[in-house]
Amino acid sequence: MTRTLGVLTGARYRGLPVTVVGTDRGPLLAIAAYATPHELAIAAVAVKRRGGQRVFSVAGAAQWTPDVGAAAVSAAALREARDVAELGAGPAAR
Repeated sequence: MTRTLGVLTGARYRGLPVTVVGTDRGPLLAIAAYATPHELAIAAVAVKRRGGQRVFSVAGAAQWTPDVGAAAVSAAALREARDVAELGAGPAAR
C-alpha cells in the first residue's frame, strides 16, 4: 500500500516554510510555500532504506540523514546557494 507523505518542517526558504511531500515509494519534493499561490519546488529528495530505517538525501548533497526536516534544511540552503550563484545576490538584496 502506498502512503502519501506531507511533512511541514522548520526549514525556511526566503522566509517561506518548506514542506516535504510525496509517497513512500518514490522520491519526494521539498516545496516552499506549499498550497499557496507562491509555492515553489526547491529540490528533489531521495529516500532509501538503510538498516531498516528510512534515510533522505537532497539532490546535490553528498550526505544522507534519517531526518526529513534536516533534508528540508539542506534543500533550502542548497537552493539559496544556487540562487546567489545564478543571480549574484542574496534575498536581502532583492
